[in-house]
Amino acid sequence: MRILTIAAAFLAAMAAGTASAQSAGSNNMSFSGRLVAEPCTLDPADAMRELNFRGVTTSEIYAKGRSAGRPITLHLQNCDIGEGRTRVNVTLTGHPSSLLPGHLNLNAGGAVGVAIGLETSHGIALPLNQANPIGTLTAGGNDIVINAFLRGEPAALANRTIHQGAINATVTFAFSYD
Repeated sequence: MRILTIAAAFLAAMAAGTASAQSAGSNNMSFSGRLVAEPCTLDPADAMRELNFRGVTTSEIYAKGRSAGRPITLHLQNCDIGEGRTRVNVTLTGHPSSLLPGHLNLNAGGAVGVAIGLETSHGIALPLNQANPIGTLTAGGNDIVINAFLRGEPAALANRTIHQGAINATVTFAFSYD
């Protein structure tokens, strides 16, 4: 086994030497990327988040028009406000509800008559597909809290036609700074 490994390594080295000698020339390596000056970095653990609406009942939505907000906390790290960019905005991109503007439509095949709303921890709506101001940065770490809730569609509330089922939807968040 050891001899086979050494022989394979020798053959690979010979092939690499031959390939590099044949392909040597001008302009055979390029570099790309983007240098950015963002004041903060997102905690890698927050890159993919999931929120479970377990426990929300149709009776809660009929009674209040919506469920209570469920918090999602996103952690901005290493914020450097030395360049003067201290305001943070969030853009939440997703498939909007046609019946509840600014709300996130659910995927087909699940619950019917509701959509997902998003708001700040102070109850200020965060409509989809537009930049929303959400706070002022401080140096170091900053926690951004977004509440998600289920809202009943007007006709479904009036006609009591909200149907239970799976709640699935996807939104993409992006931060920008002023």
